[in-house]
Amino acid sequence: SKEVLTLSGQVGVGPQELAEALYFVASSGFQGADAMTVLTASAKAAAAGLGDTRTIADLTTSILNAYQMKAGDAAHVTDILTQAVKDGKAEPDQLAGALGRVVPIAAAAGISLEEVAASVASMTRVGLNANESVTALRGIISALEKPGKQAKDALAGIGYSADDLRKSIKERGLLVTLQEMQLRTHGNLDVMGKIIPNI
Repeated sequence: SKEVLTLSGQVGVGPQELAEALYFVASSGFQGADAMTVLTASAKAAAAGLGDTRTIADLTTSILNAYQMKAGDAAHVTDILTQAVKDGKAEPDQLAGALGRVVPIAAAAGISLEEVAASVASMTRVGLNANESVTALRGIISALEKPGKQAKDALAGIGYSADDLRKSIKERGLLVTLQEMQLRTHGNLDVMGKIIPNI
């Protein structure tokens, strides 16, 4: 309680909001000093306009757990989220609320948090809102990670297998992999549509 009250005075976020956020942090497995480290980073991001502390703490702990990071990485995580808000056109609270839906699948696919945040920010710059951007990104990742028969056939036609695709995403990143597919298909949207349907 004393640490929460002290933090409240330092960052200008009310103690009730901090206490509610701390509940989410503790529920995610961070205790003691680690919990306060995550809470402090979340509160500073909230004070900077990223959203309410509870939403940021919930997202930050989800990211830390999905990417198997430590509490000390919380400030780095909130820096990435803040940069995504600056680079994109999404409202901060919408971005923070939406990103949690793509983080687990992206982390499992080996896509870095930086690339996830940059992808969503880029999509918001061309007119999609945060939820649409996250839905599109989830669809792309799912289609590439678990291609159906039609997609596998289309991939074989450009000299890729599903395993090649997964390996490329993990080792070179999602964007480079998509650019390589664009080159191999010569920008043919029909072929790309077979690999990544409905996106």
